[in-house]
Amino acid sequence: MKGYELIEEINAREWKRPWLDFSIFSYDRGKLIVAGSYDLSYYHNLEITFIQPEFIDGVTEWSCDVSENFIKCHAEGKVIEFYSDGERKLKLIAEDFLVNFDTVFYYPRENLTDGQRLAYWLI
Repeated sequence: MKGYELIEEINAREWKRPWLDFSIFSYDRGKLIVAGSYDLSYYHNLEITFIQPEFIDGVTEWSCDVSENFIKCHAEGKVIEFYSDGERKLKLIAEDFLVNFDTVFYYPRENLTDGQRLAYWLI
């Protein structure tokens, strides 16, 4: 997926609140995941996977107003930048990107439905 396609998919989403909190959720060699949610203490419902990240610069946690231009793409779709209050918070360069809107719970929970799963440390 090109960066601009990723941004279109995220911006097309109807967010229920005017903000999102973001965090670098995990990093394994060749794969970095940024999670977004209204409440990162319990779950996330936006997951952006950066395949073969080549460059990372910024903070590890931030919040943003979803009505603002909070995510931008540059350089042929390989550079993604996250913003909050007009200030760049995180810049990533990667070979490819994936986006997922599953709800990932950070606590044990039974009877999960389609689009729901438990965080990796609970499995």
